[in-house]
Amino acid sequence: MHTSIAHADLVPPRPTFVPPLHIARAQARQALNEANALDLDTANSFTIASHFGGLCETLREVLDALDAEDTKQDDQPPAVRAEDIAETQRIITTVPSGPWRVEASEHGAPVSVGPICWLETYDGDHQVPVIEFISHAREALPRYMGEVSRLRQRAALLERMNGGARHGR
Repeated sequence: MHTSIAHADLVPPRPTFVPPLHIARAQARQALNEANALDLDTANSFTIASHFGGLCETLREVLDALDAEDTKQDDQPPAVRAEDIAETQRIITTVPSGPWRVEASEHGAPVSVGPICWLETYDGDHQVPVIEFISHAREALPRYMGEVSRLRQRAALLERMNGGARHGR
């Protein structure tokens, strides 16, 4: 029969505050360092239990913070598929090369961007931001696609080097 509190089957209540992951990690490292510095030959059982409780608490905080990070990732749009990359790269190669500069009329209103002319939007307040977006996207999208491809290649290489294991999964 277990009579100590260490053997109780009570489930502690979940906290209402979960620290950010970087804070939880720092607290866990501090608690681990303090526990490692503990002299088990001279420490009494209360001191050992106190450090054990501190380690358990910081471990719980780290796990809660990791769970919160996973939830944030679940709220993100789906990952870019290889087919998406290939289709975007195909489209990029078929349009005229950039940069696509915004051209203004004699009145100062934007009338074209690159090969696109007679630009209008349903709302005049959105016309300039939409045109600037098109101009920016012509140069940025190819760079972003290149970066995605490079990162995917690097991730595949790292997975091969680690025997196919993915961190945290």
